[in-house]
Amino acid sequence: VPARGDGVPDDDAADLLEIVAELEPLNPNPEWDLASCLKGEWSLAYTSSKAFHTNQGLIGYAQQLKGVSTPRLLMEVQTQYRLVTFIEPIQYEQGSMAGFFGGLAKAEAVSAECSWSKNAAGAFLVTSSRISAGGRSWDPADKQAKALRVLAACTPAYLDDDLLIFRAQIPTVIFVFERA
Repeated sequence: VPARGDGVPDDDAADLLEIVAELEPLNPNPEWDLASCLKGEWSLAYTSSKAFHTNQGLIGYAQQLKGVSTPRLLMEVQTQYRLVTFIEPIQYEQGSMAGFFGGLAKAEAVSAECSWSKNAAGAFLVTSSRISAGGRSWDPADKQAKALRVLAACTPAYLDDDLLIFRAQIPTVIFVFERA
């Protein structure tokens, strides 16, 4: 799916939701927080989240800086200490000021360090602690914290060794990750 689902035709989006609905009852790991296959690196293949697409990524870095794009989202999940890091490699538009300054700062990716927990309803709750790009780090600003909350209350609908699907509180919003 191009652009992680941004601009996908309605028919294709409906087909993906139907596939997810068929997979949910087959979930081999309903106790997802205890599953050993949760640990590791995941790459976002598709999302129907309008907020994600409006932000031009999870952290919203590309939306805030002209000449920057973050065409990939990686999620590194650590289960022992319940940590998760979201990494968006940065691409710079050739000749842009962002490219010039980003190159000077050696900012190859923007990342968000977070912790995660499971609530009583089974949702994957994410709490962000730090954002970094290049040599700079900062506390998440309100806009970035909101962007990260796009995934913060999703429930893992399906998890196996190769596929992790989250469903948001709005049932038509899904995130499909594949093992990186």
